[in-house]
Amino acid sequence: MVKQWEPVELLRHTRHDWLNHIQLIKANLALNRIERANEIIEEITAQSHNESKLTNLHIPRVAEMLLTFNWHMHPYKLWVEVIGQERALSDFEGDLLSFFLELFDWLDQHADMSTETQALVIFELKDEGVALTVDFDGGLEHIEEWNKVTFLHKWFPVIEQYANEEEFLLTLKIM
Repeated sequence: MVKQWEPVELLRHTRHDWLNHIQLIKANLALNRIERANEIIEEITAQSHNESKLTNLHIPRVAEMLLTFNWHMHPYKLWVEVIGQERALSDFEGDLLSFFLELFDWLDQHADMSTETQALVIFELKDEGVALTVDFDGGLEHIEEWNKVTFLHKWFPVIEQYANEEEFLLTLKIM
C-alpha cells in the first residue's frame, strides 16, 4: 500500500537527500575533481527537472509513490524520466497507481539482491499519445514467471515487452 507521509517526514527525507548531494559535491571539490562535482550538479538538476515534470502530470498519488520510492527498502533503485510536453493524466491515475503497486510488488519479490539492480520509469508524452516504459536492469529470479503475470494486460495495451534473467523492458500505451 502507499504510505501516507506526514509533512515533517517528507521534509526530513528531502533534507537528508539534499545533504547527501551537497556532501558528494563537497568531497569531489576537496579532491579537486571539479569535473565530477559539475557532473553531480548536472545530475541533480536533471533529476529535479524530471521531478517537476512528473508533478505537472496531475497524478499526485502516482508522483508521490515514484518520488518517495527510494526512501523505502527495495532491492533496486528507481529513476523517473518525463519526456515531452506535460499534460494531465489524471483520468489514468487509478490505473497507473494499481499498475505500479503490482509491478513493484512483483519486482520486490523477483529482483536478485546479489546484483546491482535499478529500474527506470519513462513517461513519453507525444502528440500522438502517451507511452509508459519500465526498463529494469539487473538480475531477475524466476523470470519464467514474467510471461504469466496478469497485471501487464489489466490496464493498458502492451506496445513492447522483452525479458530475460538480466533485464526487462515493458512499454505500455497509456493514451
